[in-house]
Amino acid sequence: MIMPFNYKMEELANIPAATKTLIAKQVSAMHEYQKINNIKRQCITNTKYLFDCIKLNKSLDIKATATLVIGQRSGYPEKHIRIIGWHMVLLINGELIDPSYEVDSMINKKYFYTYKDYIEYINSLELDNYKEEVNVRSLFNDFVDIAKLINADKYYSINTEYYDKQAEYVDENVEEFRECK
Repeated sequence: MIMPFNYKMEELANIPAATKTLIAKQVSAMHEYQKINNIKRQCITNTKYLFDCIKLNKSLDIKATATLVIGQRSGYPEKHIRIIGWHMVLLINGELIDPSYEVDSMINKKYFYTYKDYIEYINSLELDNYKEEVNVRSLFNDFVDIAKLINADKYYSINTEYYDKQAEYVDENVEEFRECK
């Protein structure tokens, strides 16, 4: 089966057309694999995989980037927000690409690149009983350090079994990748 590409093309405005199409197909296949297999909490592995696939294209400025995310799950009441205190995405030519279906499928998402902006936004929501269950700032800082290692191509502590299975799925379901074999 060849995956239709339905990744939000308008979010890839600063990327050449042919490259944009290929990245959109790849991310769509990744999201489909993650949805089918109910993959959660693999944003580092997802980002590392997409980074590895694209890094040889020297015309693109690619950066793994730590973020903090707030959004809603589709079908939940408007007041029901989901707070993801730390997350990893890829910036390609300055455009945010979220290779993780779990987060990308949320609606009304807001991504924050600094803890200060994130906490200011949380405070502006006037949530009745918000308190950090864990030290979000510390974990976010850990993700910043991991992003630096990915960008230097020196991060290897990923779920290799999941990485390989997702790669196999993408290779089988994106026509351009099958043609390269």
